[in-house]
Amino acid sequence: MKQVLAGLLIFIGLCQLTLAAPIDPLAELGQAELKELKLAKMIFKTQKVADSPWPRLKIFQQLEGRPLQAIGIFSAYEYQTEYIPNLILSKVIKVISAVEVHTQYEMKMPWPLPNGRYVNGHKLEKLGPNSFRLNWYLVRSNSASETTGSASFYPLGDKTVMVYSSYIRPKSFLAPLFRGFFYKDTKASINSIAGYIKKTLGDPKKTTKLLGLAKSALAGKSPY
Repeated sequence: MKQVLAGLLIFIGLCQLTLAAPIDPLAELGQAELKELKLAKMIFKTQKVADSPWPRLKIFQQLEGRPLQAIGIFSAYEYQTEYIPNLILSKVIKVISAVEVHTQYEMKMPWPLPNGRYVNGHKLEKLGPNSFRLNWYLVRSNSASETTGSASFYPLGDKTVMVYSSYIRPKSFLAPLFRGFFYKDTKASINSIAGYIKKTLGDPKKTTKLLGLAKSALAGKSPY
């Protein structure tokens, strides 16, 4: 009986250690990709989705600053028109909680597609002592029937790695023709995010303001 109990306790302990083990966000990258990432090069991956004209994207990008600074700047929704290519409207229209809001967007699209007008929900979460994630989901859209994604921020030495995941199922039957534009626009957005974070970190007053807003939201005190 004692041996059974001892075995059970050991098993429970091993399970707890497994559950507590930190997730390595870079585990799927090869040595060559890791080397490129540390040189601040973008790692761009696609995954085919059945019956969808566009794939799921997963992008790894090194950023300046610490994870909390990076997500604080990235999560400033109403500043996104300053740096996201072709984005002409970004406005918070509904507060669900301190960490969750709905944001209204308008994105300029190439002819003959109409501008994308949509509302996404965003939710901040803390993954660990120094790791954070912003999740987003579709509320309504004139151009997509499904949108899901996240941007996770992890420490990488004295910098940050952003793991950006996104899937959009467009409504238009012309969508397959614009897959190249979709890739190009997404890569441009990631480069713009990285550039904007670096630029903002050079403005201590603005960085302190956005960092304070992120901390307040994550503490459940006030919405971002």
